[in-house]
Parts: sequence; structure tokens; C-alpha cells
Amino acid sequence: YQPFQNRLYEYVEPARLAHGAWVLARAHKIFGGDDLQKAAGSVIDYLLRHAVREEGQIRIQHGDETPSVAEISFLLLALTHLPEDDSRRSFIKDIASTLWRCIELPHGRIATHFTAEDPSPHVFQDYFPGQVLLALAVACEQNASEIDEERLHRSFKYYRHRFRYKRHFGQVTWLLQAFSKWSQITRQRDFADMVFEIADWLLGYQQDKTGAFINDHQADTPGYTTALYLEGIAAALPVADDHRYRRYLSSFVRGFMFLDRLIIQERDEAMLPNPDFALGGLRQGIHYSEIRTDFVQHSL
Repeated sequence: YQPFQNRLYEYVEPARLAHGAWVLARAHKIFGGDDLQKAAGSVIDYLLRHAVREEGQIRIQHGDETPSVAEISFLLLALTHLPEDDSRRSFIKDIASTLWRCIELPHGRIATHFTAEDPSPHVFQDYFPGQVLLALAVACEQNASEIDEERLHRSFKYYRHRFRYKRHFGQVTWLLQAFSKWSQITRQRDFADMVFEIADWLLGYQQDKTGAFINDHQADTPGYTTALYLEGIAAALPVADDHRYRRYLSSFVRGFMFLDRLIIQERDEAMLPNPDFALGGLRQGIHYSEIRTDFVQHSL
């Protein structure tokens, strides 16, 4: 959406749509309200209508898009926020089983796409595996799946090695959320230590003056990607010791003060042709006005 031109571009990308369902479901769990519940349920139902079972696996087949693990990971996460008596939760177990099978043995690398061709181009390895590991952690936390110890630990070692030797900012938010959740579930020190390793590295790129994170992830940094990294920092808080907790909380507060500059609010109404549509939108950067729904989802 371009707020100053009041121009909207529409398309459907299954992974971002599923991520939106998860964010809406979380928001409803915190704030309540029929509107959020209806919105989350509507997106979940749309995705389930495109769910395909084949050879014991579930995938989302939307148009000509190649199905990936991203959309079913976020769909699983959204489903876990539904009430216990909601019949749609019956998909959780089957999706979790599909995701466990995507962790390839013996190395632990996660196949990111359901295709006979090369399933895991390198660019997707920076994002989708952390999403898979997070979804599986939440499923196990809710006793909707059992932990596959071998696949979990081989995958952890694989992506720990990848972060250390093929580091990218795209890995940060998902690995932090996934390993923090696994640390809380298993109480194994390796997971928490990896959370600290990633978070402490990330804090080295946060600006003292603005609170934003500079990076090579976004060409016009600093901008919306700060919201992604704050998701990871927030996830690190529950497993942090007292000293790190204070550092991470300070980082989060300063980072969100920066995001506040990018979020369109009532103070901006005089400059906008359609304030009701623009309010709450997270702009791409300090000097850029473009808004995408996934920018908003990450900030929320």
C-alpha cells in the first residue's frame, strides 16, 4: 500500500498469508475481540481449503506456487492458538508429522519445498528451517507431537554450524524464536547458549542513537527489518539470565522507539488522503512510505 498515493496492490502469497493468520490468532489470544477471531479464522479456513494430502504429507497448493514448508509451519502455529475444542486443530498432528519428515537424515538439513527438483535453494535455508523448528517446538509443547530426538539434534547442529559459518540476517529472528522455545521445552543448555550467541551478535548492529538495526538484509536500512530482529530479541528474554535480560529488554525498548517513528498513527492524519486505511501501517523506512502487510505483521 502506498499511503500518500492511496494506492493498493493486491496479490496472495501463501507463506505470508499463513504468517498473517498466526499473527491474528496471537493478537486475538491477547486482546480478545470478535473481529480478530473472525479474521484469523477466515484466513485459516482459506488455507485449509487449499490443503492437499499426498503420500502421508500435508501441503498448501495455491495456484502455480511451489508448496513449501513455510506456509504449513505458520498454519500449524496459527492452529495452536485456537481453542482446544476447535475441530481445525486436528490438522496439527499431521502437519507436525510432515515437518518432522522434512528434516533429512543423517545431516539434519531441512528440505524447504515439496518438489522433485532441488528442494532447498540456499536462499530459503536462511528463513524456512527456523520456521519449521519453531512450529515443531510449539506442537511438542502442546503435546500435539512427540519429539524426534535424532532429527531435532541433528538439525540443531546443522543450523548452528550454518549460522557460524554462513551467517545471514535472515536467519536471526527464526533461529532465536525456535531455539528459545526448544530451550524452554527440553531445558537443554545447548539451545539457550545458541540463543545467546545469536542475540549477542545481533546487538552489535543496533545503533546507539536511533535504536534501529543496520544490516545488509534491507537495502535502505535502517527500516522495517528492525521489527524482525526485535521478534528474536523478545524470544530470547524468557531464557536469559539477569544480566542478559536487562540488555535484551533495553534493546527491545530502544528498537521499538525506532519503529514508533515508522508506524503511521493519528499524529500523521493531516498528511494522508485515506487515514482510516493507513493507520497502523509500518513504513518501509525513514525515507520510504510503502507498507506491506508482512511489515505490519512483524511489528505487531
